[in-house]
Amino acid sequence: MCRFLESISIVDGQIQRLPWHQRRVDDSLNTFYKGATLNLYAAVGERALQHTGKVKCRVLYDDDSCEVQFSEYSPRKIKTLKLIENNEIEYPFKFADRNAINDAFGQRGVHDDILIVKNGTITDSSIANIVFRRDEKWFTPREPLLKGTMRQYLVERGELTEADITARDLPSFHGFKLINALLAFASDEYPVSNIHF
Repeated sequence: MCRFLESISIVDGQIQRLPWHQRRVDDSLNTFYKGATLNLYAAVGERALQHTGKVKCRVLYDDDSCEVQFSEYSPRKIKTLKLIENNEIEYPFKFADRNAINDAFGQRGVHDDILIVKNGTITDSSIANIVFRRDEKWFTPREPLLKGTMRQYLVERGELTEADITARDLPSFHGFKLINALLAFASDEYPVSNIHF
């Protein structure tokens, strides 16, 4: 049985980018449990209204169960990344089982997080999609491990360009950011020299 996870940003009671989360839930259920449905707004909406400030909403679900938890959001400060090559890792859906990613994270050494290279191209960190700046233009890997909701939102708005990015390409960029449902595009930018081989 597959269980899935959605991490959703709630700001002053409002669900952020709900259509992108709902699309991912629909894709996951349609792929693994034909005919199963989950209405995220029905599961989260009323309870979200009780919260002020920025809150993390965690939805754990499968074909016949849904657990919703709210918690204070405190982002991890990630300034340095360790490149890790792993051609076997798969995470095309937001599975609750993250054992392979957690195992890779254990190889980070003294660095804050990892940056996974699969089949020669850069994918994701352990918790976020990555975006790179060249001059005033932003790029993101064409084939991430997981097409996150914030990433998809920004790609569809034309704010990110998808590209095949290798480790050799890193010096051509000026900086990077990590983004996910809770880490906004306005998050901190760091120099690519903070990515270590």
